[in-house]
Amino acid sequence: MKTLNVYKSPEGQKQILQCYEKNLATWPVPKETMVIDNPIAQGFVIASGPKNAPPLVLFHGSGSNSLTWANESVELSKHFRLYAMDLPGEPGKSEARRYDWQGQEYMDWISMMLESLGIEECVMGGLSLGGGFALKYAANNRDRVKALVLISPGGIVPVKPDLKLIWYALQGKRGFEKMCRYLFPGVILDGPAAEFMALTAEHFNYNQGQPPQVSDEALKQLSIPVLYYAGGKDPLVNTKATLTRLKKHVAQLYARIYEDKGHLLLPLAKEIVKDLKNHL
Repeated sequence: MKTLNVYKSPEGQKQILQCYEKNLATWPVPKETMVIDNPIAQGFVIASGPKNAPPLVLFHGSGSNSLTWANESVELSKHFRLYAMDLPGEPGKSEARRYDWQGQEYMDWISMMLESLGIEECVMGGLSLGGGFALKYAANNRDRVKALVLISPGGIVPVKPDLKLIWYALQGKRGFEKMCRYLFPGVILDGPAAEFMALTAEHFNYNQGQPPQVSDEALKQLSIPVLYYAGGKDPLVNTKATLTRLKKHVAQLYARIYEDKGHLLLPLAKEIVKDLKNHL
C-alpha cells in the first residue's frame, strides 16, 4: 500500500523543498546529483568522492533527507565514492510516495537504485530508519553488501511510541525546540539543520509505523563486519536491548556506545573510516 499525502499541504511541500535546494548548494565537497527513474518511486541521489573509490551507500532517518550527510561527506569522500540516497516518502527530492516500512517495496527500490548506478557491491549504512533499511537489505542480499554501518538503527528492537514526541510533533513550531532537546541532549541545532527540522515539524506528516524488523535467523546469516554506533541516552531506540540482540546473533559486531549522547551522534565520519579500515 502506498501513500502520496506525506505533506500537510502543497505550500508546505514547496517550502521544505526550497529549503533543501538552498542547503544542497552548500554541500561542502564537489558533488553530482542524479534523478533515477525507478519504477517503484523516482529516486534522488547525491554522489561525491572519486568515481573509482569503493562505493558507500547511506540512508537518512525518518523525517529527513540526504543533507544529513553533508558535513560527513568531507571525510567520507576522501576514502569512498559516497552515494547519499533520499528515501521515498520522506521530505527529500525522491518521489513523495510512501510504502509500508515492513513491506518489500523499499528493498526492491534499493536494488533498482544500485543497479541503475552500476553498484554491484558496496558498504551500506544509515541513521535510525535508514539503518533499519540497510540492515534488512544486507540480511537479504548478502552478495551486495560487504560491510554495514548502523547509527542509532531501528529494526533490531521495536520502537515504542513516545508520548512526549507525539505531543511535541503536534505542537508544530512551538514543540520543535522541545523535541530537539529531548532527542538530541547536549546538541545545539542551528542554521540549516534547525531551519529544515522546523519546517518538517510544521508541514510534514511523519510515519508512525515501525522500522523494518529483522529476524534472528537473518541476523545470524550476516557474515560481514557490522559497525554499530549508539547513544546511551537515546529516547527512541533502546540501546542496551539493541546491543544485546546484536551481540547474540552477529558474529562480526564492532560497537561504539557514547553514553552521554542521544539519537543523533553525528559527526562520526572519522570513526567510521577508521573502523572500516580496521575491519574490512
